[in-house]
Amino acid sequence: MATQYSHSKITTYENCPLQFKLKYIDNLKERWVNIEAFMGKCVHKALEKLYTDARDGRILPLGEILAFFCETWQKEFSDNVRVVKKNRESHDYFLQAQDCLKKYYSRYLPFNGNKIIGLEEKVVLPIGHEGPDENTDRPEFELVGIIDRLESRGDGGFEIHDYKTSGHLPANDDIMQDNQLNLYQLALRKKHGENIRVKQVWHYLVFDREFSIERSDEELKFARSRLINQILTIEDATNSRKFPARTGILCQYCSYLEDCPARSGFPARRSSTNE
Repeated sequence: MATQYSHSKITTYENCPLQFKLKYIDNLKERWVNIEAFMGKCVHKALEKLYTDARDGRILPLGEILAFFCETWQKEFSDNVRVVKKNRESHDYFLQAQDCLKKYYSRYLPFNGNKIIGLEEKVVLPIGHEGPDENTDRPEFELVGIIDRLESRGDGGFEIHDYKTSGHLPANDDIMQDNQLNLYQLALRKKHGENIRVKQVWHYLVFDREFSIERSDEELKFARSRLINQILTIEDATNSRKFPARTGILCQYCSYLEDCPARSGFPARRSSTNE
């Protein structure tokens, strides 16, 4: 059976090999969830609800979407949700999430663009002995991902939509280097043919900004090679059992910090309160 990798799994290793080991090899349960991730999950569920109904021909009123969001937040919030930033509380994120939904709703109403063919759509990109540029002794892997919203255009092409609730607005270079949607596009090409046209679309909800790009064949070839190299690097680390801790600003957001030998200097976390 092929070993599965995802964008988040690869990113975890690049951020900190030890965190990767604790999470994916030792299968250590995360001690807590940061509020940013929790906020993103709740917003994603609200937008999935919005487009599920839109696909069925019903445009939900904004109030109904906000009510669904609030219900989701209340239901899924727990003591395991933590706030890291000292100058913020959970209520700040609760309000920010609602603001994201309000701005998105106003911008894209009546949600009657391209045909929606997938919401939270799983895609799989097999990596193995399928091309002349690959070593014949390379083990097989699968790259898996979840597309927030997949649409088909009238010209036969596709659009990949991805929602971001990050408080950081990327520069153009950051978008160009983003490999997550490249993975999704490569998986679509594998399924529907190499000649399909795909537009990658990022929605940075906090800033009410949209970025879009169409990748060239050369860019996608480079993206595929990069993904393969990242996987092989992780495989080498797994075989050698070498997973050093990589300390830095991201440590304060790590739910495995209490289990890390390099954790000195980081304060205890604050629990959040429900709304």
